[in-house]
Amino acid sequence: MLDYQIGEILAHAPLAEDGSWPCEPVREAVNDLYSVEIERGITIGRYNARGATWRDIGGAEERELADQYEGWAKACEFEHPRMARVLREMVRKYIAEAEWQDNEAMIRKRMRY
Repeated sequence: MLDYQIGEILAHAPLAEDGSWPCEPVREAVNDLYSVEIERGITIGRYNARGATWRDIGGAEERELADQYEGWAKACEFEHPRMARVLREMVRKYIAEAEWQDNEAMIRKRMRY
């Protein structure tokens, strides 16, 4: 439980100097302190930090976020592979959310006709 809460705290880390997320000390910590619970806390903490969203149609916002997280994963995958894995979990979450939003939009469209 403590590791999970540490992960939620780390989810609010600042950007690195190169503009990618997270900053270098958090990348090092995740890589050195291998803990599934820390990783889970980061993933859920980042996802929840987004807050409520409103949209017109579909999952375009989530696809943009997935692309951003994939870029961040690529920026750290060689030196911090565990952090890259956490970031790619975010990519998977946002792609799944985008698909869900697309399906919801299609259902709403069909219900109008």
